Amino acid sequence: MLLLPLLAVFIGIASSSLIPDQIIPALTIKEEPTVSLNKTQPQPGNAIIGGGAAREGQFPWQVMFRVPVPKEPEHLCGGSIIGDKWILTAAHCNMAAGTEMTYGTLLSEKGAANALTAQVEAFIQHPLFGVHGAGEDHDIAVVKLTAPLQFSSAASKISLPNDNQQFSQHNGVVTGWGAHLDPNNNVVDEVSPTLQFAIVPLYSLADC
Repeated sequence: MLLLPLLAVFIGIASSSLIPDQIIPALTIKEEPTVSLNKTQPQPGNAIIGGGAAREGQFPWQVMFRVPVPKEPEHLCGGSIIGDKWILTAAHCNMAAGTEMTYGTLLSEKGAANALTAQVEAFIQHPLFGVHGAGEDHDIAVVKLTAPLQFSSAASKISLPNDNQQFSQHNGVVTGWGAHLDPNNNVVDEVSPTLQFAIVPLYSLADC
């Protein structure tokens, strides 16, 4: 079983990439792992259960930030490429200039073969993040990089939706390097060695 935290936020965050597959022509998924939710009584939470391993080139916009944390293991945050020097991520990642970003790979291992790296120049949080306490309202940010990325079949930007597009009743995709659990829900690996993804139904703001 996989426990897939919202490392990649796209709205996604994180990875997540909460965009229907018809908006992203390159994203074609058939008979892949899905996550079932109770449509009558949705149960909110901070993690997603289920999913499977991503394939090479399936999510070329996925990146990973290695955020240093004092006296703790470095924190991994996901993000989505939206421009050659811009990344969409979560505001709670709160990274400093000089933070390392890895892209172009499915592997979480530091120094993985074929992985490319970039450096953070600026981290720009949503101005209303944290205004109402420690909740998750407006948990979105953009990152400016010090240099343009090297685009390829393994690294390219995600397509952004228009303001008037509605996504309720569609499926979304979340991605990240979440923890692996055994059948008894014990954590086997804190970080998955390869990128994971799951398909989840999207709900309107009113339903949320």
